[in-house]
Amino acid sequence: MNWGTAAILVLLNLIWGASYVAGKIGLQEMPPFTLAVVRFAIASVLMLPLVWKKGKEARIGFSEWPELAFIGLLGFTLTYVLQYAGMTMTTATNSALLLVAEPALISVFAWIMLREPFTPPKLAGLAAAMAGVILLSNIDYTQVSLLKNGVVWGNLLVFLSMAASAWFTIAGKGVIQRHPPLVVITYALIFGTVLLAPFALFELRGHALPVISWRGWGAILYLAVLCTVVGYSGWYLILRNNEAGRMAIFLNLQPLVGVLLGVFYLHEQVNRYTVLGGLLIIAGVYLTTATRWDRQRPGARGAPAVAREKPAVAREEPAAAHEFRKMMGGQINGIHKGGLLGPGLHGKRDCQTSFKQGRRGDCRGHRPGSGQSRAYAE
Repeated sequence: MNWGTAAILVLLNLIWGASYVAGKIGLQEMPPFTLAVVRFAIASVLMLPLVWKKGKEARIGFSEWPELAFIGLLGFTLTYVLQYAGMTMTTATNSALLLVAEPALISVFAWIMLREPFTPPKLAGLAAAMAGVILLSNIDYTQVSLLKNGVVWGNLLVFLSMAASAWFTIAGKGVIQRHPPLVVITYALIFGTVLLAPFALFELRGHALPVISWRGWGAILYLAVLCTVVGYSGWYLILRNNEAGRMAIFLNLQPLVGVLLGVFYLHEQVNRYTVLGGLLIIAGVYLTTATRWDRQRPGARGAPAVAREKPAVAREEPAAAHEFRKMMGGQINGIHKGGLLGPGLHGKRDCQTSFKQGRRGDCRGHRPGSGQSRAYAE
């Protein structure tokens, strides 16, 4: 993962981190399932024109609809239903501790189902980030009671909601290799909204439709446009060419954003645990992003195949050609004028030795056009 991709992931989690404030404002004016359905419905309407512009690429056969419906069920229905139901049956302290599980579950699912490597730097980054989130959560451990009879079912539902959210990322990985990520997330969002709608209707039974203020609409639009359209589309776009396990570590930035918003806008106090937690999260993200610390020996579980390493070599070739031209004082004119090493220069080892000794003529005699591409690829 390069630093540009990491920067986009940071931005996405900054957007999602601020959603806690927007969600709190929205919940003051409508119940949770209704808020989610309105948010997702607006996002679906906004995304459909973007999908239609793709023409034939947006066409997905009926045989794949169940798979898209399953992704929508995981990410936009079960995640919200299970989490809300679980939170009504357990304590806020237990919920805060269990919500930390999502990045870890994504990493574990990716290791099992996608055969992504679970390397020491990734494991260290995950552990550091999770420890930082726990410190930021300001959990009162005297109130933690995960297996107590009165709250065990609520805890289980919250944990299952995190498992559904994690599986949403894993299940989408295969589909976005066959179809554009924007198309996949749009179909999944529509299916998820339809499946969530009955819960909203049940929630509103016997009640008048809520009257939403301008402040409430601002919160809803933030959730719909930035958190859903931008956030989920960006997540799947990056997921297409990156490891889900690496991306998961960045989710730990969301609680940090929430704490920072509380400090700057609500004037909440900062203590040593807040600072230490923030530093651990940043360290965990850095360990995940610094890929040079995460190299594997060939043939290791999840190690990239040789064929996948070729693009990296190809990116280095122009620099190599530049060095050769610099060494020869501009006498080498490139591949299109007799090959990389000039006319007749095709024996790799002999020619390199001749260049170093300043004896270009020693490379004459090779048949023009033979072996130059292979030598260049090596």
